[in-house]
Amino acid sequence: MERFKLVVAVHLILVQNNQILLLRRYNTGYEDGNYSVVARTH
Repeated sequence: MERFKLVVAVHLILVQNNQILLLRRYNTGYEDGNYSVVARTH
């Protein structure tokens, strides 16, 4: 029996020429239309 699930996320903040790379969530079913930094969950 699994008691809990640990979710790990890594966020990347990519900066070039004083600009930050953002992604816009689309068709994910969660916070669609919002912007966020690039991330990877596992």
